[in-house]
Amino acid sequence: MALEHLITFNKNDATAVKDFSGNARHAETVTDLTIGSGENVGKAGDFDGSTAEVDFGNILDLGGSADDLTVFCKFKYDTNAGTKYLCDKDNHFRLSLVSGAGLPTARFEVYIGAAWKTVTGATGLTAATWYEVAGWYDGTDLKVYVNGSEDATTAQAGNVDASSSDFFIGSSGAADFIDAQIETLAVYSDSLSTDAITALSNVPEGLKMEFSAVHNLETGDLVSDDMIGLTKKAMCVWKESTTVVYVWPISAAKFFIGEAPVQCGHIWDTARQNVCLFNNNSRDPEMVIRDGIAQFADLTATSTLRQKFTKDGTTTHWAEHNNILINQVFS
Repeated sequence: MALEHLITFNKNDATAVKDFSGNARHAETVTDLTIGSGENVGKAGDFDGSTAEVDFGNILDLGGSADDLTVFCKFKYDTNAGTKYLCDKDNHFRLSLVSGAGLPTARFEVYIGAAWKTVTGATGLTAATWYEVAGWYDGTDLKVYVNGSEDATTAQAGNVDASSSDFFIGSSGAADFIDAQIETLAVYSDSLSTDAITALSNVPEGLKMEFSAVHNLETGDLVSDDMIGLTKKAMCVWKESTTVVYVWPISAAKFFIGEAPVQCGHIWDTARQNVCLFNNNSRDPEMVIRDGIAQFADLTATSTLRQKFTKDGTTTHWAEHNNILINQVFS
């Protein structure tokens, strides 16, 4: 996934909002922002619904030939009437709340052929409740997700128009101010998989990392396993203690972090993927290794099982691995 822009407020600075994507596209102007508490960890930007906004300038132009886009936001709103913007880049893309006869719903729009193309969610969003909303476009469909689940879709084709407009959070640019707390906002130049969107919804504050020794990381630091080449892996977006931090993946990788399972693996091509997962499995922990699966999130194809480690022992099954037959042992 190509993470273009990642905003958190964990610096606890109401005057200088930082981009944690690794691209350093920081705010140019911050107006009347205050900082409050997020849902679980970290801080949230408090937008007052009247004047508060963050202007990043013309930092991001994904148009011209692009047809892949995902915008993710974790927020809770206080009041909403009409159309209020979580983020907006005029004549490019925008994510908003819209009010009708009932509760507000999420709306995502992209600008194609000099016209806004719109998808509006079906789920009514309740005030003072945290939500994770994502807008999604892949050149074929326009979708909106709520809490990791697809909420609405409409067919749409074409490249997103280029735009030189400023990118705003909290307004459409001195108008349509939202009355809400925003904890995380991210923009990807990619149409993320459903698994990835679910993962972001499960851990919108970042992935928790606990060290056995003092880590010396601060908010904004790059976390890498290649200190010579400085290959981007993740960005520290919240320091909980000297041994616990939360990081956000910023390099191309599949990940799924939820109640179960925790996965890591490799994607070779559309016909060959492998995964190692830890599953709580109704409080009976197990570790499973699968290979040769067609989908990274496929946990049901028993023919792909290579090894299972359970609390009671190890089970190895017959399997065909690159046309080599592996013995079957039950312990």
